[in-house]
Amino acid sequence: MTTGTIKKLVADRGFGFITAEDGKEYFFHRSSIENFDSLRGNERVEFDVEDSPKGPRAAQVRVSTGAPEAAPAAAVEEAPAAEAPAAEAVAEEPAAEESHEGHDHEGHDHAAEEAPAEAEHSDVQ
Repeated sequence: MTTGTIKKLVADRGFGFITAEDGKEYFFHRSSIENFDSLRGNERVEFDVEDSPKGPRAAQVRVSTGAPEAAPAAAVEEAPAAEAPAAEAVAEEPAAEESHEGHDHEGHDHAAEEAPAEAEHSDVQ
């Protein structure tokens, strides 16, 4: 049995990382611990190490008796930073279209095409 501390949680994705007392870092999945949703990070844990296709990982993780109840805010991560720019890009897209009002996606100016048609109607009496 190995002991360590939960150093990082990605709660919305269901995994985290444990730093063992020997300094090694181990991935763990929410299915390897009971009450994953109650974790806040920085808890002391005991776990078994098992092989996985991506290397050793923590299994059968258990919070140690006397573990800290709360964690620093930095220990829990709600969303990966890599996804944040994608959301901003979507928010900026409509603004870019608004600045080309009267143009379709191919750059044609429909207002200019309609202007001669309006002039023809104004000459007819």
